[in-house]
Amino acid sequence: MWNLKLFLVCLFTMIADIVGGVLGIEADKALQKGTHVCPPEKAGPAYKLGVASAVLLGPGLVAAKRSKPRTLSDSAKSSPIMKVATATFWLSWAIGVLAMVFLGIGVSNDDPGSRVPCSFSKFHFLTVGGVLCFIDGVVCVINQVSSASANAE
Repeated sequence: MWNLKLFLVCLFTMIADIVGGVLGIEADKALQKGTHVCPPEKAGPAYKLGVASAVLLGPGLVAAKRSKPRTLSDSAKSSPIMKVATATFWLSWAIGVLAMVFLGIGVSNDDPGSRVPCSFSKFHFLTVGGVLCFIDGVVCVINQVSSASANAE
């Protein structure tokens, strides 16, 4: 039963992060395409795709929080798998927050009420955020598997 639950959580996390990454990259393509008026009068497709990408990144962060390995009082006695689980836990949070920041900056380029300079759109923040979504998916799966192994010890 536990293996099925772990498989479904990993599958859901990977699908959400892959779709979020693709949406982030597509949002950047929409932002870079053709006639981008600065500041825009209304939210364009890059804004909508970027927000959808950030929303899909959320379940990966929630899954990472739920799969935190139990901690031991003495880290010197920790097994290597426990150390991997703890490291990937913190790494998944760092990558997830960084991806959210990049997606937020990229989305603000296509937001009518934003005060972010339009020159930020040339830095491809949405693409970087999308790629970080892919990386976050892989790290979250490693975290969930190693946490399950560490908690089973």
